[in-house]
Amino acid sequence: MHFDEFKKRVAMGEEFQFYYKNESYWISRNNYP
Repeated sequence: MHFDEFKKRVAMGEEFQFYYKNESYWISRNNYP
């Protein structure tokens, strides 16, 4: 997700924290099989 999109989601009041954690989870899964 682009940083600008992230800022837009934050401004819109979405639960970006959950999405961010979910994204990090997938990244860690890919980096550490």
